[in-house]
Amino acid sequence: MTTLLIKNPYSRNGDTDIQPIVDELARIGPVDVFEVGCKETVADRIAKLEPALERIVVAGGDGTLNTVSRPILDSGKPLGVIPLGTANDFARTLCLPDDPVDAARAISNGKKRTVDVGIVNGHPFLNAVGVGLGPALTKELNGEKKKRLGVVAYLDSLIQVIYRRRRYLAKLVIDGEVHRLPFVQITIGNGRHYGGGLTICDDAAVDDGHLHVLGVRPLTPWQLFLRGIRLKFGAVKDDEKLYYARGCKVELEVRRRCEVTADGELVTTTPLKCHIIKDALSVYVPADEPADNVLDPDQQAGDLSFLAPDRAAAVAG
Repeated sequence: MTTLLIKNPYSRNGDTDIQPIVDELARIGPVDVFEVGCKETVADRIAKLEPALERIVVAGGDGTLNTVSRPILDSGKPLGVIPLGTANDFARTLCLPDDPVDAARAISNGKKRTVDVGIVNGHPFLNAVGVGLGPALTKELNGEKKKRLGVVAYLDSLIQVIYRRRRYLAKLVIDGEVHRLPFVQITIGNGRHYGGGLTICDDAAVDDGHLHVLGVRPLTPWQLFLRGIRLKFGAVKDDEKLYYARGCKVELEVRRRCEVTADGELVTTTPLKCHIIKDALSVYVPADEPADNVLDPDQQAGDLSFLAPDRAAAVAG
């Protein structure tokens, strides 16, 4: 059975020699390599390889994963990740090794688990949705800068964005309960990590069936830097300058229209509606990670309208 390997040459480490990765994956069958940016779409390549296609592997970063997530979810195939991006937050959430060949070995070993997928205004996301500082950082952080400076580019751009920060007033509706707060950044997380290694909450998990909402209230630049240290470890629940809540459905309204990122990619604008799809995606993990999750029959799958009809029916059971 065939492995489709999707490579993004524009990611931070996109010029990595993929032949050792291909050689490792070839231990379990033929490998078809697809490069992002060619005329053919990912969906077309998936359709061409069916019914021999067994799995889809993405060699890139979080933005690459977000860009190709819809056709992967439509296919119903398990996902393997080779972390070649700048932040690699989804790979960090899955505890994948940094070395590309070791990550490929986790795939060829065949252990899988199921994870949740978030949906924002019809767009799937794996890590987090951001409003405020996040989209401003995305616009400041161009591809050439990321490729040249890597993680340092995040720090440099973040300093620029913090000093130009804007204050917003949000109306949040979380599972029907209304909250209002001033903020400079709101993050709605599905996975555990976001923003280049920050932690949405110390007990958040990518398979817990919840969206984790973190709001950063207006602060001085120095206070924001100090909060950044706390966010590295997910220590958010005992800080009065941070707002934290969790739920299955989240709506956000802001007086002025704001851009919204999903996994670091600009995808939509406010107002936004988010929900979670429980156990929507099967992913390969290292051998010492937890085994397959079992879908709770009482768990509501959520709105599956963004998926192809046959795939939506399969996820809903």
